[in-house]
Amino acid sequence: MSNTAGNTFIDRVYIRAMALVADDPKNQGLSASEVRDAVREKFLELVSVLEQVMPAHIVKLALAEFLQAHGYDIEAGQS
Repeated sequence: MSNTAGNTFIDRVYIRAMALVADDPKNQGLSASEVRDAVREKFLELVSVLEQVMPAHIVKLALAEFLQAHGYDIEAGQS
């Protein structure tokens, strides 16, 4: 797995979550924070599905790399 944003499967999952939220008509007119929350929720849904079809430790490792690549401090639990 690459540490470069956009090159890991988990990055593609995040992009898919954004696309699903953008394509859903019920999300039109949401504020930026509401869109961010909707994308986060959809992303977590997709990650949970991945954990069911892939070894969970691989998904968790990819998720940790994704969070670090996007500035999330895993040790502190915040961005």
